[in-house]
Amino acid sequence: MGHRIITAAILLGLAAAGSSAQTGTTQATRIVGKVTRVDGHVVYIEIESEHWPREGDPVRLGQTMPGFDGIVYMRGYWTVSAVTPDHVVAQPSPDAVGEPSIDYAAEIEAADPQPRPVAEHRDAGSALPNPPAEEIPEWRRQQMADAAYLLGRKYVDDDGVPRDPGAAATHFRAAAELGHSRAAHNLAILLATGDGVQSDPAEAVRWYRYAAGQGLPHSQRELGIRYQNGDGVPQDSAKAMRYLHLAVAQSEPWPKKMASNDIGLMYAKGQGVSQDNAEAMRWFTRAAELGNSWGYFNIAVNHENGWGVPANREIAIRNYQEAARRSNERALQWLRDEGIPEHGPTPDMVSTLLAELVSGDPVKERRAAKILYRDHLLDLRIVDPVADALLAGFSVNLDDGNHVDAIAWMCNILGDSGRRDHAATLKTVVRGSRHKKIKGYANVNFRKLR
Repeated sequence: MGHRIITAAILLGLAAAGSSAQTGTTQATRIVGKVTRVDGHVVYIEIESEHWPREGDPVRLGQTMPGFDGIVYMRGYWTVSAVTPDHVVAQPSPDAVGEPSIDYAAEIEAADPQPRPVAEHRDAGSALPNPPAEEIPEWRRQQMADAAYLLGRKYVDDDGVPRDPGAAATHFRAAAELGHSRAAHNLAILLATGDGVQSDPAEAVRWYRYAAGQGLPHSQRELGIRYQNGDGVPQDSAKAMRYLHLAVAQSEPWPKKMASNDIGLMYAKGQGVSQDNAEAMRWFTRAAELGNSWGYFNIAVNHENGWGVPANREIAIRNYQEAARRSNERALQWLRDEGIPEHGPTPDMVSTLLAELVSGDPVKERRAAKILYRDHLLDLRIVDPVADALLAGFSVNLDDGNHVDAIAWMCNILGDSGRRDHAATLKTVVRGSRHKKIKGYANVNFRKLR
């Protein structure tokens, strides 16, 4: 998306939260906040205000600059895509230019501001469906809930007792009614599938909603899918996007990688958002980097068809193979139909990766460098071209995180290649780099070759 710092109009300070700005003939409320997390080009904004925006509201991002008495704003706008009780999520609009960072200032023009959303577990719809009839001391309640949950897991997992999903559901329900979120999620799975109990999609949703409100990302992702597809609840793309973003924002690997792919599909289909293949590709790439086979599969489909990216059969094949390595049946079937080996590089794969390494596209550079390191470290053809790319790139475009990551991967390739003649290459980077991360990776790998 270009360089981070863009010459822009300098405002004399941000307006106070809650003040009004005239936008044409519409009075908009200006809400200010701070970027607390960046995921690719998606930003998470913390707000301290009684007014909160709605999805679709425009966002400007900027930073203070030495010598200026205000905020330098990036060119173009981001757009609010999800509003949660804890933060606002914003996606870049097509005209947005630059790479935002943590602690950037955010200014949102809210045409119809709303009160801060209530946390899900405080909503009536996600309260504990069957609260205990009597007051139980907290320590005792937790002890009882944990014991019932663990017993339920034994019946599900065939751990020391014969598998009995009906008995598991009984114990999960006992734990869930005492407030155990993972037990609530597991009970919801059994109710949704009818495994050992009578199928009850409505009750399943109630337990999913309770667990999601307690912050369980597995239930947040599950609710997102259900609202996306209208499964057990009325179809609602806005709620689907909100729950999926809640799951992505957490650190739990499985729901994070699955929800990333789900969001990509919503952009690809135009569900609740403007159809945007390029944005879909960004989410598929995040999912793939987290190890999701469907992320690789969808990247392959887009490269095969030229959706959001130039059509490139070699890249498509490579990603179908990556998906197949992770047991994706659809990718395996595609490769069999095309008569292509399920594993291993295509003849021109290394050449394609080396070309991407110097393409000038930071996302492609990072991806190519990472794959070269992971899959082709023993290929003697790559070392000298990687060294040339490293020397050409280590001192430029340092505001782009993907480019910096690509340079770090190149340092790793040289350091683990065993080629002592490239110790001098890494030493040049150590001495010449102004970037702390690049200098650190170069120094670590230089020491490997000394």
